[in-house]
Amino acid sequence: MAEIYTARIDPELNIAVISASGKVTPEGFYDAQDQLLENELWRSDTDLLIVLEDDVSLEAISFNKLAKFAAPFQAWTLNHRRAPHPLTAVVCRKTIFDLARHFWNTIKQDDWLVEVALTRSENEAMDWIHERRASRLATA
Repeated sequence: MAEIYTARIDPELNIAVISASGKVTPEGFYDAQDQLLENELWRSDTDLLIVLEDDVSLEAISFNKLAKFAAPFQAWTLNHRRAPHPLTAVVCRKTIFDLARHFWNTIKQDDWLVEVALTRSENEAMDWIHERRASRLATA
């Protein structure tokens, strides 16, 4: 099962969407992020929605490999996501929800700038992004 990634940007919502299916890898996600930079719609304040499709497999991901990618993912964020508190929502099916949460906790560092939510649907993810944005506007 080959890994497949699509990366697109919704300019009206200012949200970049990376959709992944197949045997995903940290390298694949990193390359998908880089594809976003090639899109003329990319802005440094664009929030991110990652959708792990129903056929996604995490079997090609080891926790050692994840740990090696923590620094590159954070460097990518520092270089390309310059909003004060970037948002990333991750959508995954129930069977891998706990694994995805463990993945996030493995690569997350104490000074990670991105606020992340793991959700079970795109609607839930979009609602979370909109609520976080509204909350920030209310306190600004």
